[in-house]
Amino acid sequence: MRLCFDGAGSVNGCAMNPSYRDSGYLYGVIPNGNSVAVQTLDMNFHYEGAVPNGDPHRTGDHNNFCGAFPTCTGPTVQVNVYYPDPTPLDVSNNTLYCSETYTPRAQINPDDDPPFNPALWSWDTVCGASINTSSSPTGIWVVQVKLLGNTVNTSGLNRYAIKSSTGNLFALGDFSIYNNASGTTTSFHLAEVPDYYASKTFVIEMYDPGEAAADGTLQVIDPSGAVWDDNGCRIYTRDEVTDPWSQTQTIAPGSNCQELVSPGEYNGQWLRFEIDLPSSYNCTSSCWWKMNYAYTSPVNDTTTWRAYMIGNPIHLVPLP
Repeated sequence: MRLCFDGAGSVNGCAMNPSYRDSGYLYGVIPNGNSVAVQTLDMNFHYEGAVPNGDPHRTGDHNNFCGAFPTCTGPTVQVNVYYPDPTPLDVSNNTLYCSETYTPRAQINPDDDPPFNPALWSWDTVCGASINTSSSPTGIWVVQVKLLGNTVNTSGLNRYAIKSSTGNLFALGDFSIYNNASGTTTSFHLAEVPDYYASKTFVIEMYDPGEAAADGTLQVIDPSGAVWDDNGCRIYTRDEVTDPWSQTQTIAPGSNCQELVSPGEYNGQWLRFEIDLPSSYNCTSSCWWKMNYAYTSPVNDTTTWRAYMIGNPIHLVPLP
C-alpha cells in the first residue's frame, strides 16, 4: 500500500495516506495434508533501468513516484510465514515460522512471445521448501506480504502473484488485484457466503476500481452465476478510508445489482455494494459470490477488495 497520500508521490514530508498500514497484506493457508508450499511469482520489485518499466507482458511494476533509478530503486518486500493461532488477522503475537526478503531488481526485457512466456519465469517457494505441518497446531497458517524498512523515496507498485498448490490459500481481510485483461469479461471470486447468513447484509468494498479506456460494468454475481437481482442492493462511494460513505443509488429488487463505470470515475475512491440477503437465501453446490468486470476495452487497474457480513454472528452452543 502507498505510504504517501494519493497524488503526493513519495517524497520526504509527503502527506500520509490514511489507508497505509505496516502489516501489509495477509493471506491464510489451510494445508491439504501434512505439508504445504507457498509460492510467489515476481515478488521482487523490478525498477526502471536500461529497460523501460511498465512491461504489460508480465506484471507491469511501476515506480515513477520518486524519480528514476538509481535514486529510486523501489521497495524491498518481506514475506513472513506464521504458525496458526486463534487470531489470524492479528500477527503481532503469532510465532514466526520463516521469513524471506525480496530486494529490488532491474527491469528485464519484454517477452519475445507475448503476452506471457512461462519458460522465462518460475515460481519461488517461500523459505525454500514446503512447510512440515504434521507436528504443528491445526488452523490457519498466515502469510504476510509487507514493505520492509523506510519506504520514503523507495515507493512503487509491485504486482506479484501468490499461490499454493498443496493447500487452500485465501485473503485475510482484504486483497489487491492487478487487472490487465484486454476487452473481456473477467470474474473474480469475492467470498463464500453459506446460506446460514440468510437475513444478514453482505458488503463488498473496492478501492480504485474499474479504470479502463472505455465504459464498463461492475456486476455482482451470486452463487447461481447470474447478476444478483433477488433483493436489490445499495451503492455508496467515499474518497478516503477516513471519510463517511455517501449513498449514490438504490437498486430495486428485480433489477441487476451492477454499476456502470466511466473511465477514471472511481480513480482513488472507494465503491461499496450492500446486499440484504433475504430469509429465503440458499445455495447448494457452491456458495461463492463473484464480481464481473464486463469491459470491451483494455483494463489496466490495481484495486483493493474486501467483503464481509453485517449482522449477528453465529453462536455455537455446546450440548450439555
